[in-house]
Amino acid sequence: MPNEFPRKQLNKQFAFPKHVQNKSCIISKKLMRVCLESKITSINAYEIFNVLYSLTQELIELQKSKSFVGVRSFADFSFCRRLEKQTENRLDLVNALVSEHSQFVRQKLVAQSFEKSGLGLTAVSHIEVGVTSQLFLSLKEGTCVLRIPKDVMLDVSTGSSPEFGSFIVHDPIASTMENVALSLRLLTELVLWSKSVYYNYIRSLPVSYQTFMDMNPDDLKHLRGSTTLGNPLFPFDLTSFLLETLVCNFLFICRQYAYFFNRFQDKSDLQFAKSFCFEDYRWAVSSVMSRNNLIPKGDKGAKQMCMIPIWDMTNHKTGKVTTDFIVESGELIFYAMEPAKPGDQIFMDYGARTSAEFLLFSGFVPAHNPHNHVRATFGISNADPLGSKRKRMLELIGLEMSVHAVRFRHYNLSSTHSPLVCHITDKASSLMDVLAFARVFTMNEGISNADPLGSKRKRMLELIGLEMSVHAVRFRHYNLSSTHSPLVCHITDKASSLMDVLAFARVFTMNEEELDSLLSSNQRVHDDLRSFAPSSPRDVDHKAIDFLVKRFQLLIMAYGSVITVTDPEHANLTPIQQHCELLRTQEIELLRSSIVHLETIRSSPDRSETLSTSDLNGIASAHL
Repeated sequence: MPNEFPRKQLNKQFAFPKHVQNKSCIISKKLMRVCLESKITSINAYEIFNVLYSLTQELIELQKSKSFVGVRSFADFSFCRRLEKQTENRLDLVNALVSEHSQFVRQKLVAQSFEKSGLGLTAVSHIEVGVTSQLFLSLKEGTCVLRIPKDVMLDVSTGSSPEFGSFIVHDPIASTMENVALSLRLLTELVLWSKSVYYNYIRSLPVSYQTFMDMNPDDLKHLRGSTTLGNPLFPFDLTSFLLETLVCNFLFICRQYAYFFNRFQDKSDLQFAKSFCFEDYRWAVSSVMSRNNLIPKGDKGAKQMCMIPIWDMTNHKTGKVTTDFIVESGELIFYAMEPAKPGDQIFMDYGARTSAEFLLFSGFVPAHNPHNHVRATFGISNADPLGSKRKRMLELIGLEMSVHAVRFRHYNLSSTHSPLVCHITDKASSLMDVLAFARVFTMNEGISNADPLGSKRKRMLELIGLEMSVHAVRFRHYNLSSTHSPLVCHITDKASSLMDVLAFARVFTMNEEELDSLLSSNQRVHDDLRSFAPSSPRDVDHKAIDFLVKRFQLLIMAYGSVITVTDPEHANLTPIQQHCELLRTQEIELLRSSIVHLETIRSSPDRSETLSTSDLNGIASAHL
């Protein structure tokens, strides 16, 4: 593929008629104003999304018009609409792309359409998996499927025009955000169409996606109850972290569009500048977001974002990463993840992501995802008189809730609660810290400003390492207007992910006497509080487990009814809505399995023998 930009340019830039330009300018300014004035919280995120969605739909409808180009010829303003005409032939276009780059395809492949996963690559002959050898897998040469050189990939700079390169260098956003620059580069190639050296690749791309950029308000309703879509009645339990992520990202894209639309009002040599459609930018952003890869750049560990033809046509399946990059030759190497016979689809593992991340950024939810988790949040109220003791106890056991935490996010709340957020999986180990918190919490009514034992509870949590304070290292901190720093736990299918939840719960449910006793104990006793079989009294565990079981039951109830594949109405849902329902189903399953783990811990006859996480997982599996 040539590295020089083709000299033959489009003869004339497409431009909006004056009335479309003026109306687009008005809507874009309003869009920018909403973006700048919006402060997204768990309570208003859905409302803000509706406002942004409404404005972007106005732009899309306005810019759907056709511009008069010649005596009898018309052209859509939106360049990505060209792909609509290619949709019926997309399978042929992908196979043509594979044939065009056949020298880089080491195992004969053909594209096919699949009901659930869409287009994918299939084997024409038998592919055997070899033995491992170097960085990711080191497989025998015979199992190499693709060997794509760098000059075939689409990045920001390779083959770009001098005008585009100058714009990227001098623009404050595009010069610092490679994903934005790559989206603009992709859009430039789309506009060039048949004059682009990436023409066949561009035509093989989908006309639309199922990422958060293509979601509507009705789609978001199918996340109700999920920790993806928050519930203001449970600001710490049903946190809207992922809803806020969704809306924040949508807002960022809207703001980028409004910024560039205004920027292009000045003289610009970019081909799409005078007819910069929101629909085009959305398509480019979704394409880059769902298909990009990072490859090494230079020899100092830097990474470069790019799009890789053919390789990005491979669908996901949980397994192991089988993609490597050879710096010396500048080639991406993709190996077969598993043996395949003729007609079998070739898969790759996209890496460790939660189901929510798959949904938002790739547009689907895997049927099985070992990296999935439930995000549970717990906190200590300023009204808890034992709050300071509980926080101190959490600090001592290493569960800090503070400004410098790594795994924490900070909410803009008017309280001083420091919630503990735990990600619950079907493994008992993910309940360890929940139970520890519950043990402390049930030593009285709870950690609130009204709790006379609040300071002691917080002190006890600090002592056992469940700290909610400034120097936390295991949690993210939310930007709150209060002194509360929520403890966020990611409960996965590994039993160990429950340890922080248990530890927090033990501290959270302790009474003053129990807190004082632990605060005056040595570090061994503090560390012991974060185990499945602590030396603390059994009734502490009972209170902690009661607290957590009720909390998880409330979380499950908040989901309401879930539409599964066996329900008749499932067929009436859009693909996005079906994936939203699958995400909710997976989260409920994790919460239910966590309750089983807690009950297993409660019923253990002899806590003097520490239960291993594998023991708990085995016991819990028998109950599921």
